[in-house]
Amino acid sequence: MNAAVAEFAGERAEGTSSGIKPNQQPLFVQKSADSSTNHTTESGVSIPVGWEPRQDIATDDSHDVSTVVCPLLKAGTAMLLPLDLFRPLQHVSDNESDDDACSTDYDVVITYKHLRKGSSLPGEVGDRVMIVQQGSITWMKPFAATFSLAEGLLKPFPCGVQHSSNVMVSSTAMQSTVGDPSEIISADGERVRMRFNLQTKGLGASVAATVQSVVNENETNEQQKELYSSNNCFFMDQTKEGTKLSMSYSITTHRNTPHSNEFVTMPLGILNVKWKPVGLTLLVDSLPTIITTDEFSMSHGPLPLSDITPMIFYGPQCKVLNAPFTVKLLKYQSPRVGSQFRLSYHVQNQTAQSQNLIFSLGDTTSGDSTNTTDSRVLVTGKLKGELHMAPFEAKLFSFTFLSMVAGKVRCPPLVLSSTRHQSFVINENVGSPRYVFVMP
Repeated sequence: MNAAVAEFAGERAEGTSSGIKPNQQPLFVQKSADSSTNHTTESGVSIPVGWEPRQDIATDDSHDVSTVVCPLLKAGTAMLLPLDLFRPLQHVSDNESDDDACSTDYDVVITYKHLRKGSSLPGEVGDRVMIVQQGSITWMKPFAATFSLAEGLLKPFPCGVQHSSNVMVSSTAMQSTVGDPSEIISADGERVRMRFNLQTKGLGASVAATVQSVVNENETNEQQKELYSSNNCFFMDQTKEGTKLSMSYSITTHRNTPHSNEFVTMPLGILNVKWKPVGLTLLVDSLPTIITTDEFSMSHGPLPLSDITPMIFYGPQCKVLNAPFTVKLLKYQSPRVGSQFRLSYHVQNQTAQSQNLIFSLGDTTSGDSTNTTDSRVLVTGKLKGELHMAPFEAKLFSFTFLSMVAGKVRCPPLVLSSTRHQSFVINENVGSPRYVFVMP
């Protein structure tokens, strides 16, 4: 009995009519004699270690290329011929969609000749019979990922960046030249907090996948690169469809350019997800004749290989701007009811120019009722004023508070702006208001 695996009839993307990309051409593979062999196709695609392309692939309808799979199939017996396919994984950037599933059509041609029972003479062999078995496979990514900013687009420490979301005067001319207010921006050297959700999709109730690890390739600190590992106490085994794995991380943005007026875009995280499918085992009443003898001979569906290509997810693009100032809130002790506590902001001028700064504490002019100052918090000292900063000078803005209640209390918002850049250095009226937890 001969079998020929015909060339793919075609690949179609569901809902689209796009063709096959050269580096995503699916192909039939088989186990190599050498388990350490690493094959690479003509298009530069690397096949998993220990596997190689099948050679009995026909390129037309002639079916001249074939392999003898069973010299004699006796009456009343069955044969199992596993076929393994491989399709390279496509890495999706932030501006591409990973929701499209692709289908591959294929033909398996089986030819055989009848042999009369009890006869072994060549002349008594019947005519050649051909059976064409057609099939289709749907390829989809096992996971979908979503990213979100933990603190939103508006931040309490914009550091004086020149952008339409941070201007003091809402003029149309200025907004048209300094960027879209809805885009993600950050100051050079700022630490941005992100949320990442990994959701299992399309695998069904019986097919599962295990997340082995999640690593942020953009993180320079080796101790903070790994966000998740199945080896720790947060074990996530055999996720079902719809299962979500949520995690948070922070990333420092860098411009890495000597030109101060240029902006740089970078992804807020490049997450490497190592995963492993949980294979299915065929259930048969009687054990058939198996053509292959590897460890996957009775497997069906995704094969649980140990070296599966990891999935790469790119975070949203962030525009990194030059920041004239740096701002840091210094550490403070937990306040208690009726006792004074102090909040100090360290502000540094990073330019070679003198700066005039205007500050106000507890002045809510946005019209938002949620920005009202808590009347149960008292503040002492100068609440409004203007000061001068020399080039590269650093100043400390300190304010003393007293809370008359315990619990989560909102402090009066601080607003610090630069008259030279017409932008906010500190703006606690928007974004994340400043809360403190007051002990009894």
